[in-house]
Amino acid sequence: MEDMFIGRSQHKIDDKGRTNIPVKMRVADKGLMYSDFIITKGMNGCLALFPEYNFEKFIENFDPTPLSEEEEVYFNREFFSYAHSVSVDGQGRVKIPPLLLSEANLDTDVLILGANYWIEFWNPEDYARFKDTLTVPYEQVAKYLFASFKRKKKEPQNRQEENENSGDLPPSGHDQGGR
Repeated sequence: MEDMFIGRSQHKIDDKGRTNIPVKMRVADKGLMYSDFIITKGMNGCLALFPEYNFEKFIENFDPTPLSEEEEVYFNREFFSYAHSVSVDGQGRVKIPPLLLSEANLDTDVLILGANYWIEFWNPEDYARFKDTLTVPYEQVAKYLFASFKRKKKEPQNRQEENENSGDLPPSGHDQGGR
C-alpha cells in the first residue's frame, strides 16, 4: 500500500524560512522516515511537498492529453522551474526557498494539510478565503466517497450470495426451466 498523507496542523515559519513537518507526515512505509522532498507550486495558491519517490511517480503518471500544447509547455515551465529539493533537518524542519514563500504568501504561519499523495503548505488566511470561494460544498462531493464505501461493503461475499442477488439468475434451489 502506498503512503497516504493525512491530517492538518498549523506551524510557524522561522526567520530562515524553516518549518516543521509533522512527524506523522514524515513516516514512510514500515516505519521509515522520509528525509528528502520536492517542493513546488501546488494548486490554488498553495505549495505542494512530495517525497522524492512520490514526485517521480506523480510525474510518470502525468497525462497531458487534456491540455493544449501551449498549456502543457506553460505547466511544465511553472511546475518544474519552481521545484526545489529540500531535506528534513535534525529537528524535523524543511527550509522553504524564498521564491516559494513569496509565491504562496507565507510569512509567519503555515497551515499544513495532508492531501493523500502529497502535503500542502497554505497561508491559513488564503486557505480560508479559498474555501469560501468554492461553489460545491464538501458534503456534496464527499457523498461519492462514502457511497462507494457503502457499495463496496455490500458486494457479495461469496458466489452463492452473488447468484442469489443477481437479477439474471434465479435464486438457488429454484427450477431453471426444464432442467
